[in-house]
Amino acid sequence: GGLSCAGLLARYGYKVLVLESHYYAGGAAHGFERKGFKFDTGPSLYAGMSQPSVNPLRQVLDAVGEEVEWDTYTSWGMHTPD
Repeated sequence: GGLSCAGLLARYGYKVLVLESHYYAGGAAHGFERKGFKFDTGPSLYAGMSQPSVNPLRQVLDAVGEEVEWDTYTSWGMHTPD
């Protein structure tokens, strides 16, 4: 949310300062690793990053004219504690 908003405001000429309280910038747009497993916490998992996309992050990147290199999933699964 915050970085997307800042990017859009900057794209339209506003001066922007982004302050981050987490040790990684990007809020939910990163992942983490626990016990050797990698977890994607970003929006790419549920909506993909292809163009056109319903993914809000992809739409913001398109609006500000940025292109990012992405890794694609060959498969994915979910494991629950049961």
